[in-house]
Amino acid sequence: MEDLVELVNVLKSTLDFLGDELDLELPTIVVIGEASVGKSSVIDSLIGIDLLPKGPNITTKCPTVIELVQEDGPALTFRIVEIPGLIGAENSENLPRHLMIEELIKEHISQDNIIIFAVVDAKTDVKSSEIFKIIDKMGKMPDTVGIVSKIDLSESDDVKRIVENRLVVPGKGWILVKNRGDNEREVKSLETAQNDEMEYIKQYFQ
Repeated sequence: MEDLVELVNVLKSTLDFLGDELDLELPTIVVIGEASVGKSSVIDSLIGIDLLPKGPNITTKCPTVIELVQEDGPALTFRIVEIPGLIGAENSENLPRHLMIEELIKEHISQDNIIIFAVVDAKTDVKSSEIFKIIDKMGKMPDTVGIVSKIDLSESDDVKRIVENRLVVPGKGWILVKNRGDNEREVKSLETAQNDEMEYIKQYFQ
């Protein structure tokens, strides 16, 4: 994340020096997924800060907007939007909220200059995923990064089936993440967790 911001700043500074302007905005990242798949943990890892509340009884109730503002150099703002987790509509009591969240997802992913982070946990059958059905219907699969979370809580073959399937193919590929468990957050820093994640992926998926 910091490298991307720094690259854009260098381009801006160079063109400013040459008497030109760079009209370039960083894309907004829109993070979507079903409830409790680990979207907040993915965002914390992305920005490198323990920021968002997490836990078995904590869920996002409304869209969360995070703006990272570059203080030094050319003004540059990076925006991340987390949409509440999509819940099942099997129960009639859940249907109104399901439809509301579905509309929020459609509203945000229909915008220009976005990258969609579609988060699914490793036990998901992506071929029947409501999230990817919405993305596909909106014609936004080319703008999508598929993120498989909680890879340590499933068999490695299950994870491979997700990333190797030919029916749901995010245009920007798949990323594997190993979220910290609820009992690890107090004892394991984000940096340590990221290092552990890299070692885990090297061991089981390379």
